[in-house]
Amino acid sequence: MPGRFVVTLSLITLGGVLGLVLFITILHGGKLPEAFTELTGRQALVLVLAGCANGVALVSITVAVRYTTVTTVSMLNALVIVFGVLFGRWFFAEPITATLVIGSACILAGVVIGQIRWRRRDSSTLVRRTDGA
Repeated sequence: MPGRFVVTLSLITLGGVLGLVLFITILHGGKLPEAFTELTGRQALVLVLAGCANGVALVSITVAVRYTTVTTVSMLNALVIVFGVLFGRWFFAEPITATLVIGSACILAGVVIGQIRWRRRDSSTLVRRTDGA
């Protein structure tokens, strides 16, 4: 089973890399060598490290599903957008607009609401569980 996981992860990553190369080639008018000769060594290192971080993130999400539900992992994965906004502000001094605040608040509210456990009181009413289960 682990071998199949590694192959699947590798194919997903390879597909992403090929898609990125295709996008860059199209963006530069079909001249692939020019697109990559403009990269500095530091930029290439950042791209490689970002790819490695993405691989670790994919593995982490897959492993997390073993210990909880897919629904919970998916909701927590939605927080990536909120953290992207925060990290963009902290590391790159990107402005935080009202739209970003509202969108982030909606995501946070959705995750919180999604984590509340509900039980049925009768056939037509849902009641929040308070017994900790």
